[in-house]
Amino acid sequence: MTHLLLRDRFGRGQFLLRLGSIAGTLAFGGVLARSAGAVETRSSASHLSEGGNTTGSYVPGGESHFLASDSPEVISWGFLPNRDAEPVMTVKSGDLVTMEQISHEGILPDQGDPYSFFANRGVPREEILDDQLMVYEEIEQLGEGPHVVTGPVAVEGAEPGDWLEVRCLDVLPRVAYGVNSSRHGRGSLPEEYPLEGKEYYGNLIQFDLERNVGLFPAGYGIEVPLNPFMGIVGVAPDTSEQVNSVPPGIYGGNLDIKRLMAAGTTAFYPVQVPGALLYTSDGHSAQGNGEVSLTAIESSLTPTFQVILHKQERLEEERVPLLKNPWGETGDAYIVTGIDEDLDEAMKEAVRETVSFLSQTKELRPEDAYSLASIGIDFEVSQVVNMTKGVHAVIHKDLFPEGRAHPPTCQGH
Repeated sequence: MTHLLLRDRFGRGQFLLRLGSIAGTLAFGGVLARSAGAVETRSSASHLSEGGNTTGSYVPGGESHFLASDSPEVISWGFLPNRDAEPVMTVKSGDLVTMEQISHEGILPDQGDPYSFFANRGVPREEILDDQLMVYEEIEQLGEGPHVVTGPVAVEGAEPGDWLEVRCLDVLPRVAYGVNSSRHGRGSLPEEYPLEGKEYYGNLIQFDLERNVGLFPAGYGIEVPLNPFMGIVGVAPDTSEQVNSVPPGIYGGNLDIKRLMAAGTTAFYPVQVPGALLYTSDGHSAQGNGEVSLTAIESSLTPTFQVILHKQERLEEERVPLLKNPWGETGDAYIVTGIDEDLDEAMKEAVRETVSFLSQTKELRPEDAYSLASIGIDFEVSQVVNMTKGVHAVIHKDLFPEGRAHPPTCQGH
């Protein structure tokens, strides 16, 4: 029973032990290894504590918190927290918080009931998460989006004008399968797929967690490398209106950038409301840039974050650049984002944000930053399926002297 094995391996009691392990990793750096049966992953703590973080700040782990997803009070279906949302937990800067997340795929109206949906695709009842069934049976989908959102978590002392740094320390699977879906009228080819007049088409992908691959069912031998990350992480927008969970914004949300919010990455979000009100949703076990069919491999995951508050009056001292949109960092690159309903405008915004980032962090004149963006920086389409489209810049750290493991030596006569 794969699910039972996963539940035993990554149960809630085990997570508390893992949180202590992660806190130790934060204190001492090094490699954080997952439990047997999953892949070894490099914790964000290691590259951040070695000076790879743009802010230059190293924040030891504080208290550890666990937010289970098994009660309606911590779930919102189809919408994001807004400024009036009541936090389900409050943490301090430096604290670690583990947040269980529930996939929406398999419980949406066009998929029928989850018992039949999963059974028809080879998943027995005991491998369906109880809390996913709880959402289907007990929670009303009040928002326009499909996502099941966990949170929000308030950060003590956070105020508009501050920036919230979210370090993703670990992302663990809750089940050994995921679902990819396309729906008529959506996706990158909304009038062409699904074929034959179908409104819905989906594939269930089983995982080989020992080898860290998804087994694509429609072609023998096709394997998709797994790279679990959270499609939705963000802070609450400053509005009392209901916020659709689908389009991303300056508050983060459904950015769907596969380079961010995976284990060992960091993202920065501009705080919009008191407490910041952090949330997560939309677990992805693998995704291609663009997310063209509409979804990634949607699956239930459990991320562990460290939250670090950067106060407005200390941003310059802590070397946090002032950008319009969320931005982030991996072990080898900085990630800067552009968001707009028009893909061309999203690209322009990503370029402007890149120029601003380089001007503030690398002290380049804007004209030179624009030049470097053209010759040394990659711009990738994050996604084209979330109402507002995304483009992100990949600013490779080895462009800069401090980012090179072995600076080149001059050779010649």
